[in-house]
Amino acid sequence: DNGESWAEIDSNFRNTDFSVLEISGSNIFAGTNKGIFLSTNNGESWVVVDTAKTVSYKIKSLAIIGNNIFALKETRSSGGYYKDKVVLLSTNNGESWRDASSGLTIENPTYKLLIIGDNIFVTAKDGVYKAKLSDFGITDVGDEKMVERNKIFCYPNPTSGLINIRYHIESAGMVNIFLSDVLGNQT
Repeated sequence: DNGESWAEIDSNFRNTDFSVLEISGSNIFAGTNKGIFLSTNNGESWVVVDTAKTVSYKIKSLAIIGNNIFALKETRSSGGYYKDKVVLLSTNNGESWRDASSGLTIENPTYKLLIIGDNIFVTAKDGVYKAKLSDFGITDVGDEKMVERNKIFCYPNPTSGLINIRYHIESAGMVNIFLSDVLGNQT
């Protein structure tokens, strides 16, 4: 319908400032001024993940690779402005978080986290900063890149009956395709 029909997914978010949405598998993560929220059911319901580290901060950006989630947060100063940029890292899909910003000293506003190859980048008003994912103990990046490159897209989704499958492989060879439902049951 060319965008004619939009539905609000959760009225509890009306006074929440959303800055970013990211996906990891079937999980949707939302960065807000009230912390990081997680939906495991296509946005129908949301829970805050680890409020001790994220609430009272503005989450400006998220970058996800596998179960590893980087979050760029800023604390609120007494004047209401955001300052003190910190990068948080969860290596267990948002269950717990740790400070991953040791050595990152940015005075100017920060904007975005981005994972490219074996590196994570932070953009700021005064430039771009880079760190190796291996510095954070993340070494299985090659497998994740291979999965992303060989991702299969099915449509319509959900479907009943006929389904179209689109995929790309690097070279000719045998391909096995397994279909599963939202719970992971193979059909």
